[in-house]
Amino acid sequence: MLFCLAVLLIIISLNLVVYFAFSWLAVEPIPLALWLKQPYWLFVTGGIVLVIAITSFVRSWQLKSTPDAVAKMVNATPISVHSKDPKEQQLINVVEEMSIASGTPMPKVFVMREEPAMNAFVAGLSTENIVLVVTQGLLENLSRQELQGVIAHEYSHVFHGDMQINVKLIGILAGILVIGQLGYFILRVGSSGRSSNSKGNALPVFAIGAGLFIIGYIGLFFGRLIKAAISRQREFLADASAVQYTRDRQGICGALHKIANNASGTLLANKKAEEMSHMCFGQAVKLSFKGLLATHPPIDERIKAIDPQFKYVPSAVERVDTHEESADAFSKTSAFSAFVSQQIGQPNNPKDKKSDVKIPKTHIMKSVGAISPKHLDVTHQLFNKTPNKLLNIARGNHESISNRDLIFALLLLEQESHSNAKLAKLFKDKDNFEAIQSLSQQLSSLSYSQHYLLLEVALSRFDELLDSEKQVFILELNTAIQHDGEVTLTEFMIYASCARRSLNLTKPNKQFSRFNLIANDIALFVSLLFRQSNFDEKTQVESFKKQMKIMGMPQAQFTVSDFQAQPIANALNRISNLHPLLKKDFLELCVDIVEQDGKINQKKYELIRLLGEYLGCPFPIFDAKLVA
Repeated sequence: MLFCLAVLLIIISLNLVVYFAFSWLAVEPIPLALWLKQPYWLFVTGGIVLVIAITSFVRSWQLKSTPDAVAKMVNATPISVHSKDPKEQQLINVVEEMSIASGTPMPKVFVMREEPAMNAFVAGLSTENIVLVVTQGLLENLSRQELQGVIAHEYSHVFHGDMQINVKLIGILAGILVIGQLGYFILRVGSSGRSSNSKGNALPVFAIGAGLFIIGYIGLFFGRLIKAAISRQREFLADASAVQYTRDRQGICGALHKIANNASGTLLANKKAEEMSHMCFGQAVKLSFKGLLATHPPIDERIKAIDPQFKYVPSAVERVDTHEESADAFSKTSAFSAFVSQQIGQPNNPKDKKSDVKIPKTHIMKSVGAISPKHLDVTHQLFNKTPNKLLNIARGNHESISNRDLIFALLLLEQESHSNAKLAKLFKDKDNFEAIQSLSQQLSSLSYSQHYLLLEVALSRFDELLDSEKQVFILELNTAIQHDGEVTLTEFMIYASCARRSLNLTKPNKQFSRFNLIANDIALFVSLLFRQSNFDEKTQVESFKKQMKIMGMPQAQFTVSDFQAQPIANALNRISNLHPLLKKDFLELCVDIVEQDGKINQKKYELIRLLGEYLGCPFPIFDAKLVA
């Protein structure tokens, strides 16, 4: 409504500017009634609408073309995951923990080097492609606890859909902001050429430029009004969610307190600050009529909403994160931390069925796109319990062993020792294979959750690989999985996760609005789910047919043969293009299936997590022992 009103006012105002410009050139003033009888106003109106539409389309296309578009727009510099700078590594560690705890791929992290102000934002059109941008001022001035509060706030924007809305809003509002930019351009060109033109020719050009520039403030005003209407209340929600995720009011309140007392505050000097002001952690541009146009509530109101009794207590020493600090420094719930610490370090035993537990369907579905303090606590404890050497390998920081070697080592855990000789033939470098075997032996003493952690850390570093390197790795991985003629569930999940993160999988051109359009793909994956139950094959087939009939696919066939990784990964890729409303129904159906035998173990949960990853519905990290 506000956007349409802005366009209407721009059309009326610009028509008046053109009318007065033509009247200036005419021998006699042109009556307005006569002007409206001519087609000129239609041409002007059509031109304005066309310019607004084209500008919005082009800007939206630019933002959709690459996940890094917004970061590049503000000239942000990527932070390497291998950075040796303590503050940068602290930021990477916090983002890494938050990503693994929530089940989302780790975003690319950028910093605005020239910005002393303290601000941050996330951008992206899906949870698979997120960029996180922080200013140099924020990076340098916040402690780990405060930084975690800010990052949790930004992740709330991801989970509540604000991130997608904010990026799309940049494209939409670009159309009404371009009028003022066009006027400024005409004024500059006109003023530089006035000496070579007659006064009579220059004045109309100057008048049009000045008129466009002034009219541009209509777009600017309504653009700010729209952004304020959309984002202001969402900031309160994001602050509250940050506290919910971390169980820590002091962190985000401390960050807000420092911002309020920082000389530069949150105001950005970047020339694109106006376009993305609604995305930031704090107010990015200076405003008049703050009560009406501010995209963010006043900082003191935000602090009071979080903790009315807040009093800032400066730390004696600003601790820099190394992933070796005590659990007490990370969590306020030391009893829970101790319990987690005892549980997650236990070696994985596939024959142990005692960890199978009953998890309510509502509990699983509510965890989609959510983080709780327990998730963060579990993740932090996993990092503390996992040897630093293995974490460094997963992060790509080892001199001779790559994170891809670590993934091959995870595969060796699933394969019989007699098959290792066959697998060794796949590796040209004998020493490399021996190193992988040694690595696999070290991994055998870790829990299933720690294996998952190392896999996620390794995959988060794959963005730095060349596309050709990723393709070669996936081919080698598929060969390694298939070489013994049998594919285990864990092998498949490793392959599917790697394929999802490593390859630019081609999706169909259109969304599937009915299940039966991809009946074979759904039948293949649902068969895999039923085969994880403790029921006999006859019961599995009967239950499968019942579910397929409910979905309108009574002819679908249950797959009983050993599955192969590539066909199911391809099926998941097509399933990922279901219509959004069908995605929710399919996800709930799959949760029902894995719970039909009354129990769910960690492998079943990780299979649902994998489906969620393909559907764009991130599940948080989970250890079944913690709810036993």
